[in-house]
Amino acid sequence: RSATIQEKERETVQQETIYEKTAFGELALRSQVSSIQWTDEDGGIHRTIDTYQPDSRGRMNVVERIELSEVTLRDGSKQTVQELQTRSAANGSLQVVERIAQDLSKPRGGGGSAEEIRVERRDVYGKLSPAEEFRRTQTEKETGPGKKSFTSTPN
Repeated sequence: RSATIQEKERETVQQETIYEKTAFGELALRSQVSSIQWTDEDGGIHRTIDTYQPDSRGRMNVVERIELSEVTLRDGSKQTVQELQTRSAANGSLQVVERIAQDLSKPRGGGGSAEEIRVERRDVYGKLSPAEEFRRTQTEKETGPGKKSFTSTPN
């Protein structure tokens, strides 16, 4: 394995190269992982992770891409989205096969928070469809001077 990290103003680039031993004991390139993370003008954090593998001719091709973004909305809530893309067997292009969205908000009129996670996966028709959904709320109660208790409720 070998790795490099380059940092610029609002950007970090990481490269990792992974080798494996062949049957003859020689090192051969197995994959490369490239990651770039940057911060946008509004403070949102974005990251793209590409995984490359050699094809039968030895050319490196992207076989998987993960895109992440985390943004803070005007109301103070946070939204995180992660998309997983893989190569389509039909046409060779990258396609989103899974999307996970997480919303974390602070309810109005009191303490606590609410969290919602939605998972979409590619169905047999090739469309992203809802697969799973989770909700959780956490309420804050005053239990005495300077003390607070939190109750978490999964939905």
